[in-house]
Amino acid sequence: MMQVRSRTGAVDLGGLAALAATPALAMFLSSNIANAGNLVFNMLFGRWMGPELFADLATLLTLKLSLLAVLNAVQMAVSQVVSGQPRGYGATGLRWLNRLGFLAMGLALPILLPPALTGALGEALGIGSKSALVFLLLALPLTLPLCILRGIAVGRLDVGRTVCSANLEMAVRLIGSVVLWHIGLGIEGVALAIAASLIAGCLPVSGALSSSQADGAPIVRVVLLLALPFALLQAAQVLLLDGDILVANAVLTHTEAGLVAVLCLVQRVQFFACFGLATVLLPAVTSASLRGGSGLREALPVASLFALVSLATMTLIVSSPVKVISVLVGPAFMAAADSLLLAGLCAVLFTFSYLCATYLAALRDRRGIWLIAGFVPLQMTAFAILSLRETGLDLGQMMLAKVACQAALALSVFALIVWRNWPRRASAAAN
Repeated sequence: MMQVRSRTGAVDLGGLAALAATPALAMFLSSNIANAGNLVFNMLFGRWMGPELFADLATLLTLKLSLLAVLNAVQMAVSQVVSGQPRGYGATGLRWLNRLGFLAMGLALPILLPPALTGALGEALGIGSKSALVFLLLALPLTLPLCILRGIAVGRLDVGRTVCSANLEMAVRLIGSVVLWHIGLGIEGVALAIAASLIAGCLPVSGALSSSQADGAPIVRVVLLLALPFALLQAAQVLLLDGDILVANAVLTHTEAGLVAVLCLVQRVQFFACFGLATVLLPAVTSASLRGGSGLREALPVASLFALVSLATMTLIVSSPVKVISVLVGPAFMAAADSLLLAGLCAVLFTFSYLCATYLAALRDRRGIWLIAGFVPLQMTAFAILSLRETGLDLGQMMLAKVACQAALALSVFALIVWRNWPRRASAAAN
């Protein structure tokens, strides 16, 4: 057991530093520092730009985040493949995959840049600035290599590189955007800072690959096959957390749709506060399974941190719902406070399901992913059935339906974990 106090009773700073450097806690803190920076970014530019220009910025960020969310499946696959293996394992294949990823994303530029330069692509996406979209597209070749390099660092539980990458990306985006905005470059300057932040994110993790000795292990096919279910998980995550807004735009008033967007933001804040836990849970449990363990001991720190975040989130929502809405988006959205508790429950339940599915995936059990994907049409069907009623669908009913679906999903995925580990415990008790 790690000691954090000396024999004299004084705090042992070395012990505290070692405790803070454990992978689960360090990546959890890093993820939340980055999330805090991103939240400050949105709060600042939401007030500086005004609704119309901020809508353009939100579209740019959505494009970037959606692409990275899907490509994050490659990061998760790489991290699982290299976890528990010697440091240079598969280095030759990973170098080849990294170069291929750069070239593949770069080949999209000749297709996307011409319509972006003429303004046709921006008009189709509802973006008024041609240059802003062009600046963002220029960073496209770096997106897949960034995910591959981070996957290597996370899989090796290389906390230093992973933490530096995430927080340097956030700092360049936040500080660069503020500086370029205030010297008069407008949304184009902000887009340039966003593109530069992707370059900055690559720098700390680039050494994760270059420091590896050549190893010809044929892992490229394994990575690509593993990435497919993770891509499904990431797509389901986007639809279950943010799919409400698609339904809201179709069946609710513009005012109610705006409130749904605010509640989706709250859910994303909770989810991404714990997303860093999933990145460390996957390689930690995979390594334990390679040693013949169940991974439950490795999952315990993640479960504890998730519980603390969830408790803090729900306490804040229950005690000050109006204050939460006011700080996040301002007084114009106060009507969302009535449904904030339900939105918070949805976020906690889905985050729990996501972590459980990640735990199962680390054990090469994809049933958690299939369950999460299967609940996407179930949740959308529930919304559709409610909207077809004579009284129609309102915000409160939508959130109640979502809570019911997310509760059923959480119970189902947790039941899988209990069922999977029950024979192991019974066998251990018999021995």
